[in-house]
Amino acid sequence: MEASKKRLILFTEAFPYGDGEQFLETEIEYLAKCFDEILVIPFKSGCRGKIKNLPKNVRTEEPLFGLSKTKLILRGIFNIAPVGFGIKEFFKKRVFLNIKRLKSWLETTLQIRILLRNKVIRSVFSKEYSCCIYYFYWGLYAANIIPFVAESMRTPKIVRFHGSDLYEEVSHNYIPYRDLLLNSMSFGLCVSQNGLDYLKKRYASIPFEAGVFRLGVKGNGMSKASTDDVLRILTCSSLVPVKRIHLIIDALRDLTIKVHWTHIGSGPLEKKLKSMAESLPANIEINFTGKLDNQEVYEFYRSQPVDLFINVSESEGMPVTIMEALSMGVPILAADVGGVGEIVDGTVGRILDKNVSPDKIGEEMNDFYRMTEEDKKNLRAGAFEKWKERCNADKEYKKLYSFLDNLYLNFRA
Repeated sequence: MEASKKRLILFTEAFPYGDGEQFLETEIEYLAKCFDEILVIPFKSGCRGKIKNLPKNVRTEEPLFGLSKTKLILRGIFNIAPVGFGIKEFFKKRVFLNIKRLKSWLETTLQIRILLRNKVIRSVFSKEYSCCIYYFYWGLYAANIIPFVAESMRTPKIVRFHGSDLYEEVSHNYIPYRDLLLNSMSFGLCVSQNGLDYLKKRYASIPFEAGVFRLGVKGNGMSKASTDDVLRILTCSSLVPVKRIHLIIDALRDLTIKVHWTHIGSGPLEKKLKSMAESLPANIEINFTGKLDNQEVYEFYRSQPVDLFINVSESEGMPVTIMEALSMGVPILAADVGGVGEIVDGTVGRILDKNVSPDKIGEEMNDFYRMTEEDKKNLRAGAFEKWKERCNADKEYKKLYSFLDNLYLNFRA
């Protein structure tokens, strides 16, 4: 490898395979301008969708994991990687007292042992790659190997923290090897101030370095409001328990106004939620679109009226779906979890209590519907301004670009 070239090794969950991590499609465009070469290493393969388009100076390895649980156990046990770290964690964190924590510890420990013997991992953490930056896009997955390569490879190791990989309350109050990771990473990138404060407070005894580097979305035009006395609401998420889509269904039951609700996304609860929605009154029209890719989501905003975007998740990092709605000038109704309160306030809509009830959600929808057209217009303008201030990809990723550039230069100095 040419030592003069700036290189980034980017570890993802599945990107560019499958249909997840769509927000990385935007970020990698900016990263590609910052580095001469980028190597993407996915942790696992996405089970659906083709490989995403990548900039010319970006190449990708095959996913590190495609193992069945049986093979994971066998490979994790029968190899010559270290095992002492796992035993120490087992007793120190007393994971044996909780079956869910025990499963999490076991799976992560086996994964680490496999990765430490993986040919790709051993290659990219060799002297050949001694002049690059390692960027782990999640505080999970491949990031768990950082403590075991930190001493031998002084190259900067950056970890981004979002929501599910940060807030331990949604993971039975335990994320394996978290203190080891914080002790050995070079810098943490939190997507919200809330996330940074959480990490600093929970691990106050560990002197790690971290800062707020928000995600961002591009401007893609503007959505238009309804003109026919129908309230058109939009939700966009996977249909999983943490998103609490059932609260919206229950909220719609007692509304007498005409509502057209569109949900973008799919997931394991799809059949159950559709069944629940079938019992809604005739004044509620519903459209489950299924999974749409990023450009299809924006096309929906441009082609269909959207009055209000709703997010009532139990836990979030910094929802890109809310950023997308703001960029299209759509008012927001959202639960105050994670970093949501940093981009949703009275200028763009309404922030709700984390433990919001269906009745309160319905009341807020009703109140929004009865607002004057002038007030709704002001909220739409406020949403667009909030996007420019806090969620503009050009602004946020240039900040990241500058940080990584300085980090690289200081490392090489």
